[in-house]
Amino acid sequence: MSDVELQDYSYLRWHNSGAKPKLGLAPEGSIQVDASAFSAFLLLGFFPSETTFYTSLSIFAVLAGLEYLGYTLPVAAKKLRGFIAGKRRGTTDIKLRRRRLAYG
Repeated sequence: MSDVELQDYSYLRWHNSGAKPKLGLAPEGSIQVDASAFSAFLLLGFFPSETTFYTSLSIFAVLAGLEYLGYTLPVAAKKLRGFIAGKRRGTTDIKLRRRRLAYG
């Protein structure tokens, strides 16, 4: 073996590196919502109207509901896409199409 020294990475903690910032809505912290859900209220700062308020509130409610269910936005979008597509999908593999043509 060569005399190359390996670097020591014991001071790094990777177990919590993917945590997202959360904002607590209740004083005891029992209700926590992802901080990106509050980005919907940025629209309200630029375009103050009743319609924008209710739109921001509905976006916040949807994102808070997904957070309560334990889904992130990309995972929820994939589940919705799979639900809309259904269980049966057409084959796109050329081998399967050839087999079906050859063997009926």
